Amino acid sequence: MAKGLIQDVTWRSTTLVVFENILIISAIGAGAYIRLGDDTWDLIRLDHGLLKALLISFVCQLCLYYGDLYDNPRLTIDHRELLVRIFQAFGATSLILSALYYWFPDLILGRGVFATSAVLVVVSLIGWRLGFGWMMAALPTSLGLLISAGVLVACLVFDVIQTYAVFPIKKP
Repeated sequence: MAKGLIQDVTWRSTTLVVFENILIISAIGAGAYIRLGDDTWDLIRLDHGLLKALLISFVCQLCLYYGDLYDNPRLTIDHRELLVRIFQAFGATSLILSALYYWFPDLILGRGVFATSAVLVVVSLIGWRLGFGWMMAALPTSLGLLISAGVLVACLVFDVIQTYAVFPIKKP
């Protein structure tokens, strides 16, 4: 079994990391769109918005990891402990990002984007974790993994469709 930082890498933890990365970046994009409107595309293209969102996602997932939210199956059973650890991890994320933003102000996505995105990230992470815990408890392991892979493929297909809807291909 492979090792990631200190803990063993399992299918469960890999699925959580991949989907939460997609979820966090999507919530940041939605928060930027809510706050900035159509200027979000300029932020992504001209101001390295995707790299900044990846930085936020990395810091958030690092705090989730150190909050022991990736390799402790008991947390999906005890919802109170799960909520407390998610809020603690997100509080640590906010402190780390505020220090980074103080020292490197160019890393800020946009005025008010982090606050809007923070609410979306916390709500979506809590919903995802509760849904994932229910799915892993209710379904056999292999079926749960199959459904997780199917959701990932569906998300990727949706992203491709959305990309071509934003940048339409002109017919000759």
